[in-house]
Amino acid sequence: MKAKVTIICILLMTIAMSVSAADADIPFVDIAKAQDEIVVLNVEIEELNAATAELTLENRDLESSIEGWQQKVFMIIPLLAKVKAKNGDLYQTNSQIIDPGMKLRGIEALDRNKALANELEDKQDELEAMLVDAEKKIRVNSSLITTNNRKALRNKDRVTLLEASIAKTETQNALVVDYIESVESFQAEAQDLLDAEL
Repeated sequence: MKAKVTIICILLMTIAMSVSAADADIPFVDIAKAQDEIVVLNVEIEELNAATAELTLENRDLESSIEGWQQKVFMIIPLLAKVKAKNGDLYQTNSQIIDPGMKLRGIEALDRNKALANELEDKQDELEAMLVDAEKKIRVNSSLITTNNRKALRNKDRVTLLEASIAKTETQNALVVDYIESVESFQAEAQDLLDAEL
């Protein structure tokens, strides 16, 4: 009887060792804690994906705005050059006018032209500053997108490992239960044998 129990124990230990050698990189876990961690990781993955989608949409909007702002800058540059050229022409022409009324009109036109040039320069500066800020924001968002994607991938890998660990732990638990039941069965047999009258 003792030899039978020893053989079964050796057989079960051999099976357990071969199973553990096959998946040595997968740790055993507390199943309840692992399941809780999986829930937390999945929530974080969803939050990261939502943030990434929002940042991606913001980048698309910024890229569209950049295109529009660049077109405006390209329109302002030649217009500003024309206004400045007219300003020079108007100044030259006004310096030759003798009639005081006409000279006054020329000065007023020159002032309006200078004001227009200043407005165009201010608008160009504003648009160029917006372009710089938008391009910087796109770079920051792109960096955050990369970080979020990496973190989500790490979380997915962790979820996969935890699921494998849960499966391994459940398999081990099933083997232990089988072993305990077989030992209890042998104990019952041994106890029956001891209780039996010889």
